[in-house]
Amino acid sequence: MEWKIFPFPSANIREAWHFFVNFYRQKPYFAFSDSLFVALCAALHFFVHIVMLKHLLKRFATAMMLIITGLGAMIFFMKSSKPEAVAGESHHHATSEDHKQCAAKIAGKPVPPLSLRDITDAPFSVMALSEQQSVIVIRYLGYGCSHCIEQLLALQKLSDTLKTKNIRVIAFSEDTPEQNAGVMKKYAFDPTIFTLASDPTNASARSLGAVYPETDGTTTELHVSMVIRQGIVRFAHFDTKPMMDVQTLLTQAQSAEAKLTQVN
Repeated sequence: MEWKIFPFPSANIREAWHFFVNFYRQKPYFAFSDSLFVALCAALHFFVHIVMLKHLLKRFATAMMLIITGLGAMIFFMKSSKPEAVAGESHHHATSEDHKQCAAKIAGKPVPPLSLRDITDAPFSVMALSEQQSVIVIRYLGYGCSHCIEQLLALQKLSDTLKTKNIRVIAFSEDTPEQNAGVMKKYAFDPTIFTLASDPTNASARSLGAVYPETDGTTTELHVSMVIRQGIVRFAHFDTKPMMDVQTLLTQAQSAEAKLTQVN
């Protein structure tokens, strides 16, 4: 008789059970004449399986415990090795509520200094322009940001209204004047309404609080949408994504113009 210790323990257990039954009935099994010997061999075979299976399960359990312990230690180390941000030392741009606080810091106040250059690399003043008309100012992340371009194209669809209401759009990023000229041509932006400006060192973005080094070593970069009239920020919106509700920007710009007309 062939004895198979592996890999069929269930079959061997059944075989052992048959040995015991036949021993009880005093019948020979597999041509063995001594039923007691056969039963003892079957019992030995059965217990070998139990011991080996128990040993394998013990090793498997040990291995799983080591893996789980290792993963737990790794997660704990990664969390504990990240420095905690100190309150008050950064903007803590974790929630939209924090972004609203950033916007609240400049809303209703004179616009911070904006050092921008047009597509001819000539400097121009947003402050001076806002003395003549309402200006929608967009801080975006450059032509490589597809969502940013979508925001500008959404504003472009309002070109007729913007022109009628005498509202200007200034969108600036780190892109060079040459890159901005290419984008103006590619998307056919009307230069009498749109100006794509360059902020090569992010100085203007920093003055707004849109680029800010955090205490954990990262840098926060926010999209900004503002309405400026007579040098005052009439509306401001900060977020990690572009403000696609351009109708609100248009409404805010019209409201700023209306309030100025009423005062005059």
